[in-house]
Amino acid sequence: MAGSVQARLPVEPEVELARARADLEALTGAIRHDLRAPLRAIIGFAEALCEDCGDRLGPDGAAYAERIVAAARSLDQLVVDLAAYCRLGSQPLTLGAVAVADAVADALTAIDDQQLVASAAVEVAGDLPRVRAHAPTLAKALAQLIDNALRYRKPDVAPRVRVYATGGMGPQTVRVWVEDNGIGIPPEHHADIFGVFERLHGVEHYPGTGIGLALVRRGVERMGGAAGVESVPGEGSRFWIELPAAP
Repeated sequence: MAGSVQARLPVEPEVELARARADLEALTGAIRHDLRAPLRAIIGFAEALCEDCGDRLGPDGAAYAERIVAAARSLDQLVVDLAAYCRLGSQPLTLGAVAVADAVADALTAIDDQQLVASAAVEVAGDLPRVRAHAPTLAKALAQLIDNALRYRKPDVAPRVRVYATGGMGPQTVRVWVEDNGIGIPPEHHADIFGVFERLHGVEHYPGTGIGLALVRRGVERMGGAAGVESVPGEGSRFWIELPAAP
């Protein structure tokens, strides 16, 4: 009927939240698949150009093609990390008792550059406790912290990483530390580095997408914990994850 107003039935908050999560999951899926497909094509054709036509491109042309490959790979990794960040905020996490030693072992095997891991001195304490966490999320957070500890190294100094645990600041909590002998972080940037796209160094010096530590903090907070850092420039860093203790 002309001029009529159709009333909208109220929607339960749980229903709205479920819809928002479904929309976010759909967007994340589109990011993972639809955006990566053209990037993979760019990488494939640029690599073919280097391999099949490199002698006809000349030195400058070959260098340009290699830069296309590197830039496309960097963007592809950025898409992967963005999708992981979005997914981490929406997917349900089942928490339970997790042995930190097992999470550290999984983290070490998950790091892409195993040659870098093998070339470093990585010390893992033998008395690591159990925490209440989501095992895959904890392993990914530790992998990111250990990977950073290995990469942000001083020139001509072999990286040394130590993983250990202490009591946390809160009651019945555990603080897991990842300590390194790297370049360190100025105090004024200790909070900033956990933000999305926050970088203190150019990618030409230390590759990365600027999302790794944001993933760490978001994952740890989803498990009911906190993350932070203590660091002095030139003396290394100590990143920590604090989670509830588990029996």
